[in-house]
Amino acid sequence: MDPMNPAPAYGPAEVAHGPIFIGFFFNALLYGIMVNQTYFYFSTFRVDRLWTRAFVACIFALDTANTVFDLAYLYDCLIVHFDDVPYLARATWLFATDPAMTAIIAFLVQVFYVWRVRVLTGSASLAALIFACALAGLAGGLATTVEVLREPEFRDFIRFKSVVILWLLAECLADILIATLLVRHLRAHKSGMPGSDALVDRVIRLTVQTGIATALCATIDLIVFLSDPIGLHLTFNFPLCKLYTNALLSSLNGRGGSWGGAAGSGSGRTGLMTSKRASASLPVRSSYFPHFLISSFPIHRLFPIRLLSA
Repeated sequence: MDPMNPAPAYGPAEVAHGPIFIGFFFNALLYGIMVNQTYFYFSTFRVDRLWTRAFVACIFALDTANTVFDLAYLYDCLIVHFDDVPYLARATWLFATDPAMTAIIAFLVQVFYVWRVRVLTGSASLAALIFACALAGLAGGLATTVEVLREPEFRDFIRFKSVVILWLLAECLADILIATLLVRHLRAHKSGMPGSDALVDRVIRLTVQTGIATALCATIDLIVFLSDPIGLHLTFNFPLCKLYTNALLSSLNGRGGSWGGAAGSGSGRTGLMTSKRASASLPVRSSYFPHFLISSFPIHRLFPIRLLSA
């Protein structure tokens, strides 16, 4: 340390709990949006396959647990241990759950998009590349939790910056790859039909918006973590998992009511080609419904729906 330019002194609340409080505010705000989106999904798309609905329920449960843990940590620090300076200077196991749960949620959402990339592009190698990035992000997040438990002093977090870099950089790279590949392939398979192209544009718009949001938040989180001596990065870290969950639900709900889920009838109200002849020509299983053809690509496969019995 330069004796002529000493580092400024920060109080324990200024080091971590101020940024955590702000981050939790956005976390809770996004959680409310997620609850609304989850309700809309389950009440509207009742004909989605069981595994998709179970996946959404799992993500919702994990995100709810994350919010509960974060709230319990803030209550423990700011109420139970109010003015306990040594306690406030150290992270607890409740705090340590955040990077692990964020990494798990991000991994599950990215794996869902890996499935989409595999279905859309037909490329196992591209899907494997994104999966490797998602897996690296998961490993980095779990390793960060372990390091937080080993080095609980907030001022010492920079000592394990390598695993934090792995965690956030891998997640950011996976998000960018997912958005780039999906947008590129969807644009290349437009049919020129107004109805089908409108659906493609909607999927593209949601993919870009959600991909940019998660990648940008992870990037800012990493940059602030590496450049700032206090815990300002936690402002961006705490809402990150909610961005992933809302990205997934926005993608699923972006179909709107035109897919027939609300009434459970399976009938579509769009101007897309849904004729039996077109459907029969598609190399897909008959249990997917309805069949939307976009330049010989069945975009309905991105939204697996059960075929209702007559």
